[in-house]
Amino acid sequence: PKLISLTIVGLLLGLITLIRPTNALVLVFPALWGITDFKSLQERFIFWKDAWKLLAGGLVGVVIIWLPQIIYWKLITGSFYFNGYGENEVNFFFNNPQILNSFFSYRKGWLLYTPVMSFAILGFIFLRKYYRESFLAILVYFVMSVYVISSWWLWWYGGGYGLRAYVDIYGALAFPMAAFVAFVFHKRHFLIKSLALLLFLVLIFHNLFQ
Repeated sequence: PKLISLTIVGLLLGLITLIRPTNALVLVFPALWGITDFKSLQERFIFWKDAWKLLAGGLVGVVIIWLPQIIYWKLITGSFYFNGYGENEVNFFFNNPQILNSFFSYRKGWLLYTPVMSFAILGFIFLRKYYRESFLAILVYFVMSVYVISSWWLWWYGGGYGLRAYVDIYGALAFPMAAFVAFVFHKRHFLIKSLALLLFLVLIFHNLFQ
């Protein structure tokens, strides 16, 4: 909890949101990482409430990264903000998220074309049991990301196979995936390990084939 640390976080947040504004969801991590119960949640809330100077430093970091882009928009378009997608193409239908389609549709279903990531979702069970400090932050981030991704007006995100928008959250899903792998391979019978490894390889091959 130092000003320089929060400024660096602000610089990184500015960069990641400049690339894709919905990536602001990563704020879940500094907000919830390490929360294991209601008491620790209260303590975190009090900490952030009292740390307004640190938050101001983070905001400065965001502004530093965004400022050149804002100036460029103003010089080129006459406006401080310009939507490169077009005004009619940035719509979220938050009252009608296509979650099942984004997971299982033959059109672009994420788990249909990348079924190995099902183990990452199963891994949340073991993440909560063995690595509680990371569980809440990653779960909330995952749920919020699924909701936002599936609420986009073009929920299949263009051509190709598989749903590319989920690739952004693979860094976070590496944790529950690792928890699942640790559960399967820790003190398990050789046959179980072999079958699990074979299944992983088959599903990865399926993904590459698709």
